[in-house]
Amino acid sequence: MTSDETVEPIEILEHKKKFDTKILYDQLSEKDKSILQQLDDQNKITCSYTGGSDSSLQITTNSFIGSFSLSLNDDTDKKRRINIIPKIFKDRENKWKDFHIFLNYAMIKDFKYFESGLHYYHRSSDSSLLNILHLALILEYEDLAKKGLLKSYVIHSENTSSMRGKLLLQHQMLNDAMKKPQFFCEFDELEYDSIENRVILEALTVIECTSEDSRIRMKSMDIAQRLSGIVQKTTVPKLTRRRMMQSYNRQNLRYQHIHKICDQIIDEAGIEDIYSGDTSHVVPVFYDMNLLFEEFVQNIFKNYYPDKKLRVETQFKEKAWDGEGDLGPRKMIPDITIWDGDICKHIIDVKYKIDSISTGDLYQLGFYIHEFSKLNDDIEFDLDIDSDDRDGKIEHAIALTPELPNSKSGKYISRTKKQVFVKRIDVNACLECLKNINDDENKNKLSNMLKDWIKPEIQSTN
Repeated sequence: MTSDETVEPIEILEHKKKFDTKILYDQLSEKDKSILQQLDDQNKITCSYTGGSDSSLQITTNSFIGSFSLSLNDDTDKKRRINIIPKIFKDRENKWKDFHIFLNYAMIKDFKYFESGLHYYHRSSDSSLLNILHLALILEYEDLAKKGLLKSYVIHSENTSSMRGKLLLQHQMLNDAMKKPQFFCEFDELEYDSIENRVILEALTVIECTSEDSRIRMKSMDIAQRLSGIVQKTTVPKLTRRRMMQSYNRQNLRYQHIHKICDQIIDEAGIEDIYSGDTSHVVPVFYDMNLLFEEFVQNIFKNYYPDKKLRVETQFKEKAWDGEGDLGPRKMIPDITIWDGDICKHIIDVKYKIDSISTGDLYQLGFYIHEFSKLNDDIEFDLDIDSDDRDGKIEHAIALTPELPNSKSGKYISRTKKQVFVKRIDVNACLECLKNINDDENKNKLSNMLKDWIKPEIQSTN
């Protein structure tokens, strides 16, 4: 725990109603009230107060997981950190370390940087939630620097001791009138000071000014100081940044992924000019568990689905509705589909549900079953293929939900005998395998989990 946070953090579970923090309204500084209002406006949390002379702060949580500090104005010089934690990690001894690994796998897509970033996950305290984008940028930059930073031609217009490039006559006449023994020239020079590198320097400076993790902050400052020796500290306007990100070529294509991370970091900070002033802007860190759980499960299927003869597609888009008049077409986008050539074999939807899936979820999955069965029927099969393999009918879909105390598993059957199997995923068991995925035993365990998840059978309960 950092020196200015000597009080135990307040921990609140997700989907908790009106948790009383015991922080009195009168203790909140104007900055604290501004942070709370901002988080409320963004629907990250809902703030309310108990009322009365000793009115205290109540927080209602939803699916957002986060960490932020309140400075308080009670002259104790102590911050109060509030951590909102996911239920799937609440009983874990190393819950923040495990959650950071979960974040890494959900957001960075693979464990490419896991070993490099491992020491960031082994925190000595549970005081704050790491902004995974900050870590991703640092590790991505180190990888980019090994490959070599991009040099671009930069136009210079200045006085030189010898002729370079094109002589600018209007400026040269001034030199001659003032008897300056110089040439005013316009010339190109190959330099690191390009928009591509300025965006990276800007994002690193944002991290330096907004991160609450001292190791991340110091690392970003070290990189930014080295980079600022060859790159100008200039804020790149959002439109310029986005225009650049839409026009990559062979020379700068390797910057595509790091620029996506930089763009998110700069936008998230919401600071118009990070180079003006020396004020530190601490940004609360929040993640939507609905999105993270989807990404986590999708990445496991993409990387570890055991049957290599089949193809895994995530967020597969297929037109489902034609629009007429002023209405355009609409697409269906199941989270995961598994294909044998052009034939869809399995439909899987990932639902981060605290209790059970809704009627709307069932209708959605029923629609997927109907439409993908019809698409399979439209495929022309080779007559030499066995008739069983030519049967494109889909009779079931799988809904994957996290294993939680109130989560339910089982099967729903429609009047037309279509089936939806609701299954639970033990995220912590997955993480234990992923931490040592190079070990054959763990790889086999994970493969067997995946097989069980897509089996059309009712899951056994513990």
